[in-house]
Amino acid sequence: MFGSSRGDITHDEALRLAMAAAAVHPTRTLWMPADYEFFDTHIPPAGLTIIIDGVTKHNPVGDFTWSESNRRSPYSFLLVTEKDVNIKGSGRIENKYEAVSVDAGGDNFKFEGVTISNPDRSKSVGLSIYNVFNVSVLNCLIANNGSKGTYVNSSSTGITGRYGNGIDAGSIWGMNNTGLSLIDNGANGFWCYGVGDLSFVNCWCLTNGASGFQYGPHPDYDGLTLSNSRFRANAADGVDINYTGSSPVAIKATITGITCRLNGFYNSDTSKPTADGSGVTLRNVTNYVLADFISHDNNGVGVYCTYAADANIHDGVIINRLTMSSGMYQGFASTDVSIHNMRIMTKGTCYQEGGSMPVTRPAFHDNKLFSSQAQTISIPGNTQTDRTWHHNHHVTPNVINFWFSVQGDTVRYTGSAGRAVYINSNYGKFRDITVNGATSDDLVYVDGGLKNIFSGFSANNTGTGRAVYTNNSARLKFADSFIQCAAGTALFCYAGTTVDLDSCDVIGATAISAPLPASGSAAEIKKSGTNFISGTVSTATPVKQVTYS
Repeated sequence: MFGSSRGDITHDEALRLAMAAAAVHPTRTLWMPADYEFFDTHIPPAGLTIIIDGVTKHNPVGDFTWSESNRRSPYSFLLVTEKDVNIKGSGRIENKYEAVSVDAGGDNFKFEGVTISNPDRSKSVGLSIYNVFNVSVLNCLIANNGSKGTYVNSSSTGITGRYGNGIDAGSIWGMNNTGLSLIDNGANGFWCYGVGDLSFVNCWCLTNGASGFQYGPHPDYDGLTLSNSRFRANAADGVDINYTGSSPVAIKATITGITCRLNGFYNSDTSKPTADGSGVTLRNVTNYVLADFISHDNNGVGVYCTYAADANIHDGVIINRLTMSSGMYQGFASTDVSIHNMRIMTKGTCYQEGGSMPVTRPAFHDNKLFSSQAQTISIPGNTQTDRTWHHNHHVTPNVINFWFSVQGDTVRYTGSAGRAVYINSNYGKFRDITVNGATSDDLVYVDGGLKNIFSGFSANNTGTGRAVYTNNSARLKFADSFIQCAAGTALFCYAGTTVDLDSCDVIGATAISAPLPASGSAAEIKKSGTNFISGTVSTATPVKQVTYS
């Protein structure tokens, strides 16, 4: 330490001398094995390796006010503007402002093993990295930077005075983050804007004041790998990928094996929900895969995506039994999104579409959906597009709306006084659909439509209501179908309906009822094939036996 241990010079002077000596030494290595206190900012020479094994305290005398527009102080401990600098060790930097800042010229920067901790929670971030190529941040703890603010309420401005990210990064090509613990920082655990070829692997983001992982993509940068990481009890989202420009950005992302739990509550207190707080937000971005993930008991939506395109969301588990938020929300002109092999269990709606512009060409199949208080799906009537929908399993206490063709779905209705399924489709094909429940209302309500065909359809109401109610359906056909009720009417046909029964079983105390309506014409019912009708048949117009060619 060049005499600093004897008090001949300060630690800052000794560090400057040590850096100069190491820069010309064959090993280009500087070792800091003990505890030191520094006040100045130091610029490591190119190619230097700094090993920190003790506690390094940095207490600059300057004052700085952090803001979104002025994110970096001039008082970092180390300012890296030369290439190939490597900082590593088992020690700790106790920083007042940035422990390390990296800027133009500091390419091939590596930070490994060293803890960054701000015990006084000054207005700063832990690591600030900008305008470089090829960065690695490995196996370290970054904690307690910035202020987590004060909770006011659950509105959009309900937390005041929060600032300071664990890692703050931007304008980087190639950034590898592995084995990080980003804990209790004032704002986000990790924040970046404009980072290409970014990987974030085997990391843990816990109790940060905003989101665990905040990725602001940029049109000139893409390529994200986010995997095998945990995001728990962050005040905003677990993972927030959000582009704020005028049109969506392709991020070319692979997001796998992540867990997002209990996000959206201030300071991990479930009595203090925040305005934000989804498990995963994918806003205004396209071209990604989200797979093999868990989103559990977040305040907001389990997975929220808008303006998505060419996206694949599959093999995930979404559980939300704390709030009525949807399990998954998709909206605002999303197109060509495939959602499959999901398991969603919620108090609210499992899957919801919304926005003023319809979702286009979506695929939704092989999903298991359970809602304890709402419907499993909620889709507005403006979304009758080229929709692929098949082989989903629904358990719900409220009505499901189908405006489109469905194949192979099973609906188990757990309510007792409402409808299970409402259908209003034109030229819809409903194949191998099973609906079971005990309700005093209509189990399945078919309302209007120019031509709808039900084949392999089963509706069994074990309550006191009807199994199937049809109304104003101009051309409606049931083929190889089973319609049964325990006490009411199995098949009720009302005004303006033409119903063809082809090889169906219709069973009830009243099997078929088609009364003369108060206005309009009575339903017309035709039979072909071999039908099994058990129960009273009461129609204003006689049932016709026809031969279909």
